[in-house]
Amino acid sequence: MNANDNTIHIALSINDPYAQHLSVTLASLLTNYNSAERLSFHVISKGLLEENKQKITSLKSLRDFDIEFVEVNADDFKDCPNNAAYITIEAYFRIKLPSMFPHLDKILYLDVDTVVTGDIGTIWHTPMSDDDWVAGVQDIGVNADFLEKLGMKRDAYYINSGVLLMNLTALRKIGFEEKCFDYIRKNAPLLMHVDQDVINPVCEGHILKLQPYCNLLHGYLETPTPKKFPVLQYSSDEIRHACKNPVLIHYTGPTKPWFYKCKNPKAALYAHYIRLTPWGTDFKYPDKNVPAMIKKRISRLKRALKNRF
Repeated sequence: MNANDNTIHIALSINDPYAQHLSVTLASLLTNYNSAERLSFHVISKGLLEENKQKITSLKSLRDFDIEFVEVNADDFKDCPNNAAYITIEAYFRIKLPSMFPHLDKILYLDVDTVVTGDIGTIWHTPMSDDDWVAGVQDIGVNADFLEKLGMKRDAYYINSGVLLMNLTALRKIGFEEKCFDYIRKNAPLLMHVDQDVINPVCEGHILKLQPYCNLLHGYLETPTPKKFPVLQYSSDEIRHACKNPVLIHYTGPTKPWFYKCKNPKAALYAHYIRLTPWGTDFKYPDKNVPAMIKKRISRLKRALKNRF
């Protein structure tokens, strides 16, 4: 499958409160980008304030890029359930990317609770065949029983949809959007991870495996093992390599790095990259206080002692 125009096309979906977090993802991506292609960002939303659009566009001072702001009709997603309190309806927007961009062969979708620490071109250049509809990193937050409830095989390869390389040509050909919305109508109560629990069963058997360094989830930083997660499809060496050399860090879970209490050992990268954005001057942790600082220092000490022995 060939790219259309020597450009890396990246889609991100947000609402206004997440414009700040989008800027951090983009600042980190632009800072660490080394590939030859031009970058083109497609920001999907129900509508953003003009002020936020201007702030995001000002990141061109770091590196030039193309950007478009695409508005969707929220009514298209009115029947999509949200069974996860910390996830918004915008998570479903990626389902409509094949029809939003009929001129593109493929697109890379990124969640904005991410920091890019390597060259995003590494992910973009992953070879995909016509039989590979999407590519992603295995999410270890589900078990075999849950996969079976979704209608998948108990040992199926189930991916995190926060970093999703999408073969748009193939998805249009198989009627991906229609299949997704049909699955939602029939299985709404099961969708604990919103869009992710739709994309995986719809694409089962046509999901290309990416290495965990492409989407370093919080769970991988805790060094999961095949014994602890029986359906894990990476070796311990692959996970250790990902933890040392991530291309992208994904702050999965309800506690995000813009909160001081975030326990992700790489959370400080968010504070580092926000300084490169228009939001950096005024950034403060909303939950930082003396008790929180003491608790965090104790936690770091315990982690250091654990790693030492």
